Amino acid sequence: MSKINGVLMPGGATFFNQSSGYADAGHHIYNIAIEMNERGTYMPIWGTCLGYELLVYLTANNTDLRNDCSSSAQALPLEFEKDFQNSRLFAKASDEVIHILSTYNVTANFHISALRKRHLLPTA
Repeated sequence: MSKINGVLMPGGATFFNQSSGYADAGHHIYNIAIEMNERGTYMPIWGTCLGYELLVYLTANNTDLRNDCSSSAQALPLEFEKDFQNSRLFAKASDEVIHILSTYNVTANFHISALRKRHLLPTA
């Protein structure tokens, strides 16, 4: 992974909490990225849909925090969190892009599982 500047964990229709190529490869990549970041080499991992769920599962010591939901074939505006403008992802986004993302139905949602915000917040 020293030849790349980040990793994309895509979504899809597979089970990540069972032994499979996707989960095993994702776990291996996750561990390498953690080691690289701990040594001072910035190695981001972006998880989309199932990829994000896998990252949360691994970070939570193989605990499945997902909840059932029904958001099939819905286009929705993006709901930004407080101080999103200070994030690495949106800090340089134009006002026009932010307006489009937050106003128009531009996000594709095809989900059967979801993560609740309370599971992602610090507990201390």
